[in-house]
Amino acid sequence: MKQFFKLCRWFIKEERGNALLLTSATALIATLGMFFFTALRDMSIKNKERTTHLYNASVMAMSIDSYIRAYLETLPYPKSTLLNNGQAQFTAEELSNIVNISNFELLSLDDLEKNGYIVSHNDPTAQRELGEEKPYDKFATKVKIEFKLNANDAIEDIVYLVNLAGSVYTNNAPYSDSEPFFYLVSFTDDLGTGTYGDYDLIDNDLTLVEDENGNSYESVLEYNGKAPFAERVIVLPGDLDP
Repeated sequence: MKQFFKLCRWFIKEERGNALLLTSATALIATLGMFFFTALRDMSIKNKERTTHLYNASVMAMSIDSYIRAYLETLPYPKSTLLNNGQAQFTAEELSNIVNISNFELLSLDDLEKNGYIVSHNDPTAQRELGEEKPYDKFATKVKIEFKLNANDAIEDIVYLVNLAGSVYTNNAPYSDSEPFFYLVSFTDDLGTGTYGDYDLIDNDLTLVEDENGNSYESVLEYNGKAPFAERVIVLPGDLDP
């Protein structure tokens, strides 16, 4: 028990030093699994930022996933879980009616904050690059919820794709000079006006790729035994200069 409290004190110290940006009800559990066993002190500043960005994208997904599964737990058995004895129990329409989240729905970081899923803080890359305390772009940063359907159109699982947008940088490629920089691109069918300017991802490439052949991960969370890692899927200003 003393060792656990020692780890907790270390976590608080590391949180301040490495700018943990997003927190939710699941954050401490995720941090115990991810950060306590990662040699943060041995990482370069940029790799700390990459790890933090991927962690925060994951927390966005976990906050929605935890909400859906916690809501289901309030239902009478056997409808209290997504699957019962391995069998899918809900169609997309049925689950949407229960949890008020639709298949392929997009939720911005601003939406998550206003509804109490997330608390966000400042972006360490903006601090390093611009010398300013700035948050993520709360309108361009979004999570997409996708229901995985079986042959009977019932939901076997739920996956999450996150686009994580920051500020505008001098080394802003492949984005325009007035466009928010995306650290993580999980889907490209999105455009609009963000906190830091208009954005259009339609002609951009995914960064959520698992190999040199361009195969993409299906979720920012572990899915089918595969989970993204920061050094492959997170890009920082200057990484994609022509």
